[in-house]
Amino acid sequence: LCSCLSCEALGIITRLSSSNADYELATEKHRKELDQAAEVICRQFRKLLRVPHKNSDPHAQYKNQRRIIDVLTKLTRILSNVSFSF
Repeated sequence: LCSCLSCEALGIITRLSSSNADYELATEKHRKELDQAAEVICRQFRKLLRVPHKNSDPHAQYKNQRRIIDVLTKLTRILSNVSFSF
């Protein structure tokens, strides 16, 4: 397992003993982290795709969409550094 991990994921695993219970605990922690990240990404996409009001300011729309894209970019970078498989 350790050879499949990097960064924080590797740190969590190396602190655990090699029992099956610890493996299950570590696996569940990583799944929760990825599920949370996936939920944030879905929320950001829903915001991005929301239809703006007809009378809304185009500059304000751009700023809002730019902020959402920045969040998605940051999450993508974070998730690309997580490398492990189940």
